[in-house]
Amino acid sequence: MPRTSAAWRASSLLRVLVGASWLTATLTLPALATSAANPPMLAATLDPTVQAAVERARNAFLATQTFKRLNLAVWVQTAPGQPWRGGEVDATAQVYPASMVKLPFAIDAVSTCVESHRAPDCLQADVMPMLVDSDNLATGRLVDALTGTENHELPATDDTYARWLEARLHTERRLAAWGLLGGMRLLSKTYPSNSGDKPSGFEAQARATLGQNSMSAHDSAQLMRALIDGEIDRQSGAPVLATLSPWLTRPRFGLQSALAPGTPPGTRVLAKIGSAYDTLEEVAFIEVPQQPRVILAAFTNGFDQETPEPFDGWRLGGLTALVLQELHLVPPPHWRAPTQRRGTIARWHLPLASTFANANASTRSLPSTTSGVLEVQYRFPANPSLPPPVPGAPSPQRQVRLSVGTTSTYWSLPAEHTAARPLLLGEFTATTESVLTVEVELESPVAAAGEVLVQVLP
Repeated sequence: MPRTSAAWRASSLLRVLVGASWLTATLTLPALATSAANPPMLAATLDPTVQAAVERARNAFLATQTFKRLNLAVWVQTAPGQPWRGGEVDATAQVYPASMVKLPFAIDAVSTCVESHRAPDCLQADVMPMLVDSDNLATGRLVDALTGTENHELPATDDTYARWLEARLHTERRLAAWGLLGGMRLLSKTYPSNSGDKPSGFEAQARATLGQNSMSAHDSAQLMRALIDGEIDRQSGAPVLATLSPWLTRPRFGLQSALAPGTPPGTRVLAKIGSAYDTLEEVAFIEVPQQPRVILAAFTNGFDQETPEPFDGWRLGGLTALVLQELHLVPPPHWRAPTQRRGTIARWHLPLASTFANANASTRSLPSTTSGVLEVQYRFPANPSLPPPVPGAPSPQRQVRLSVGTTSTYWSLPAEHTAARPLLLGEFTATTESVLTVEVELESPVAAAGEVLVQVLP
């Protein structure tokens, strides 16, 4: 998918965090050493204003979705080194984390390398594909390397299994020593793995007796806070953040982040997603230029395996956008309805002079721009109003054509299972005299048309 590194400059906005009152009760976080070489974690305090914003965003987002479980933790930091203020809903529930378990495995890997007097990235042959591509085989090899074990088939003596199980809890013991384990269970590989398509032998017995992996929105947000603040570096004596950041960095539109599509251009995102069965979840560090930093952990049962890539994950982008808007960190995007509609054809005919004028108004300190790069998104309607399916007939497709000047792009998109999801149509060079045209061929004359978003990338 297209990527962009263009910076985004926010207009002067009132920040919800400025002058916000704090709850007197601080979250109970594990006690850490307080020596000069090992200072305590930065304060993390539930804030009533942030809490209200999180609840509004969550309710508005769920109103557009078919699933209902959304465990949410949002933490905001005005500047590096400052306390975190947060809001959470159902965030302590421990649920199956899918591939999110790979984040603590990776943290453990860097620390293990340094402890053994090797380079911090000594296990990068497996850590990198595990984080960049969510590779399950690499994850299995890494778990074996961290724990010094391999799977064994049953039966086996109790002593052999006990020693194996103690070794397999390597990552849990490390995070517990740092006060960061919380209620997480970090034991199993992700399957299919290097030891088989599903758990067997000792791996199956461990899952049967101790349960499958589990994480919570609260615990994963705390883990990400400790990583971003450098607390894990201080505890481990290893450059964990610097080592993992390149492999956790996500483009705004890519297959390895469900939350990033809801951020504005220029946003830095470090994240780990998990998706399997009905599980769709992610923890993300979101850094919008010139704005407070945000950590967002969302755990849902909203994964729809019938939805093709990239739409299967991008449904959470709307949640990110709503959270940032409710926190007053970004303005609401100007999604546009069609300017014309005839039968099954919806058309957007958009002269770009006003688009550039609005971009110039939001960056008053810069010279006026008369040309630049446009980012164009199309969003499926929340209620697509599709005709009844015909047995044996192919799934309905939505045809989209985008033109700017002499440049055109065509898309054939599935109309099913894509409600309220964005699609990056592309980036185009244009001027104030250019006209952007989007035409969408709908599935029926009564089908909802969707919306278009046009942004100038500074």
